[in-house]
Amino acid sequence: MPSEAIPIRTGQNLVLVPDLDAPPALGRGAFVRLSGPTMGVIWRAQFYDPEGIDPALWQARLQATVDRICQAMSAWIPDSAINQFNQAPAGMVCAIPDDMVRVVARALEI
Repeated sequence: MPSEAIPIRTGQNLVLVPDLDAPPALGRGAFVRLSGPTMGVIWRAQFYDPEGIDPALWQARLQATVDRICQAMSAWIPDSAINQFNQAPAGMVCAIPDDMVRVVARALEI
């Protein structure tokens, strides 16, 4: 185990989280740190991009993904998919986004 990795045990899994105070200088890629707003808080992403893609592109893609999931799953957005689903009469068939389908399917497995 590299000394710059911090081991974290989650159940039976061991996840190595790199110490990001000193990002590695690897190849031609880039170490990327991004953040953006979501539901009154901030999301953060830190990763090594071996292709060196423009961070603005990563930022736009990640923010769009977070926004899409919020629009589906946020109880605080009045017209979110989950609020529409919760307000529908019992027995009504509702079209829901794929992200919500995955969350509900996983919840039923658990």
